[in-house]
Amino acid sequence: MLPGIIKPLVWSVNTTMINRIWTEILVKLTGDPSIDPESLTGYYYGRAYFNMALFGQVFESLGIPYEGLELLLGLEQDGPRKPHIKPGMKILGRLPSLLSLTRSFLTAERRYRAMEPSKHKVYDELEREIRESASKEENLRLARRIAEETEKVAYFNIILPMEMMMYHRMLSNGLKKEGYDIRDLKLKGVEEAADDYSPHHHLAKMRRKYTLPLDSLSESDRRALDEDVQAFIQKFGHFSDSGNDCSKIPWRETPSLVYSMIEMAQEPSRSKQCLEFKDLKFPLMKRGVYGSLYKRTSRFAVLRESISSLYTQGYGQFRNVFLSMGKEFVREGLLLDQEDIFYLYWDELVSIVDDWKELPLKKLVEERKEELKYYEGIHAPEIIIGKEQPPIRNHVKEDLKGIPTSLGVYCGPARVLHGFSDFERLMEGDVLIIPFSDVGWSPLFARAGAVIAESGGILSHSSIVAREYRIPAVVSVSGATGIRDGRMVTVDGYSGNIFVEKE
Repeated sequence: MLPGIIKPLVWSVNTTMINRIWTEILVKLTGDPSIDPESLTGYYYGRAYFNMALFGQVFESLGIPYEGLELLLGLEQDGPRKPHIKPGMKILGRLPSLLSLTRSFLTAERRYRAMEPSKHKVYDELEREIRESASKEENLRLARRIAEETEKVAYFNIILPMEMMMYHRMLSNGLKKEGYDIRDLKLKGVEEAADDYSPHHHLAKMRRKYTLPLDSLSESDRRALDEDVQAFIQKFGHFSDSGNDCSKIPWRETPSLVYSMIEMAQEPSRSKQCLEFKDLKFPLMKRGVYGSLYKRTSRFAVLRESISSLYTQGYGQFRNVFLSMGKEFVREGLLLDQEDIFYLYWDELVSIVDDWKELPLKKLVEERKEELKYYEGIHAPEIIIGKEQPPIRNHVKEDLKGIPTSLGVYCGPARVLHGFSDFERLMEGDVLIIPFSDVGWSPLFARAGAVIAESGGILSHSSIVAREYRIPAVVSVSGATGIRDGRMVTVDGYSGNIFVEKE
């Protein structure tokens, strides 16, 4: 669900919001109000898992394959054994609830556009209140308000990308029948949207503007660069290794990292031109249908970037308020470091602040740090059967397979990065291997010869940016971060196969 190790407080906040949203969707799908939000997710090996059995049962009750959610999210690979969504007669009994869900989908774009401008103002105000907050009680109140405001945004952060994926899938299937690959198609407005939502484009512009190396700049150019970097941080400073993990250090807290990113930035290669929709040849009767799908896919691709940016900004307020609360805990002798607050669960924070309960926080934090550090080094299973955490098995297959999302074949040395701060280890032409896909990783793609991600789908940030840079990408590769640095890896962006050099 949330790739990689996540700390207890991140788990508590994220799953509370996400579970309520998915419960609302499932209740509309089934008409069953008894679905328990807490049953939707599990926390194993310091990682978050979705209860796919529950989702599968819901889809089967509608006459849809058990793998319905993976199909909707584009996580099932093409092939002769791939299931297809073909609702059966069972769905007739659910028509009223399905009509309600359909209405939510059809009105989502209009409702988001009406909400979006005011949310930016709300988050700016919350940021100011957090800076002025003087007590942990006030911080807890602000944290609850952030959760309330961000849950509404998180709803659209699920619904809008899901709609985009459905339109994308329909267009992809249609183009495939006509002999075209949607991965070569340029979506209208997406490149323009990059100026608003993509940090790597802005970094590349700054690199073109200033002479390298940056430490050789004149005094006036250095002042101009500093002003540009401050403007960049104002716009993108809330980005980090993961937009879904408020414990990750954002770029605004490490300005020196931005200067380093400028030195390695470059624009995506344009050596291979994307296909323009107007140049595609279709039968006359189908052109209108494909044209409508193309417009919707393009529009929702831009909306997806807009809602992702808004959600990251709002969600980032959790870090601000929790660090402010952590400082209070350090002053009172409850914690050794303000960052330690992320090793506590939300319920524990509430008990301490609202109920004045005394907990051995320092001991709890130390134990949880050791446990999560151990879990970082294991290869956690992609699927867990049952409710109990199974024994750990450390095993990485020599050859792996995932979902191919950017075309091409490339062979180069593996470079596994677990955080963006490791970027200096990535050499030009390395195969970049990352645990999850997030827009915060995109500046690294200028150096990489290919990309492998342990999570993601065809519309994940890794996939989109890899296609911009015209480098092969394969995602949802279980166990990829277990590949040893330096081993030669061949990435097949057509089949999804990953071939690892034998030792």
